[in-house]
Amino acid sequence: GLCNPHNPYGVLYRPEDLEHIMSLCEKYDLYIMNDEIWSDIVYPEQEFLSILSLGEERTGRVMSVFGFSKSFGIAGLRAGMIYCTDKAVFERLVEKSAVMTTAGGIASVSQIAGITCLKECYYWVDEFISHLVKNRDYAVERINSMPVISCHKPQATYLLYVDISGLGVPSAQFTDYLIEHAGLALVPGGETFFGPGSEGAMRICFATSREILEEGLNRLETGLKMFLEEKK
Repeated sequence: GLCNPHNPYGVLYRPEDLEHIMSLCEKYDLYIMNDEIWSDIVYPEQEFLSILSLGEERTGRVMSVFGFSKSFGIAGLRAGMIYCTDKAVFERLVEKSAVMTTAGGIASVSQIAGITCLKECYYWVDEFISHLVKNRDYAVERINSMPVISCHKPQATYLLYVDISGLGVPSAQFTDYLIEHAGLALVPGGETFFGPGSEGAMRICFATSREILEEGLNRLETGLKMFLEEKK
């Protein structure tokens, strides 16, 4: 699977990255599940490049999925899209997903909402990103001023991938501590959510109001100081 922009890192794949991935898939006859649900949430100084840009003659093995939940905030309507140039593969996807049935199909109101988003609501995305830029920069500055932990500035998404490896404990142990002692719920790295390579990190969502973000970061700072004091 390919997640571009990447969740939880918030990075964009470079042209050479996409070329390398495609070359490997061509060499070993692999298909690519291409998740681009975050592709609208890209910051002004960055440029998103889809693996589909490598050319239709090479992307028949790519199954791309998109949605409205990240950019338009309508996750509850359960609307999404699949794009695949291989007709046989597409028909199998439709069959297995049961979207043509009454039980598995998308609701009419969700279809109308999705079409409206695409046709009339990108002004919302532009305003949303302007808000996110301010939240992102504020959150990165706050976190990097705290002891032991740090994070990079994401190129896309509204997620921060925070390095907490310096705490010397499993990610879930620290996030559990924050819930109990600071009233703050964050997503830990590790096998459960992001795989073993994410151990020593945690994910923060900053798609909220500045007031709530400030309160959340205050709780993180307080909880972190308490945790470090107890470790002494």
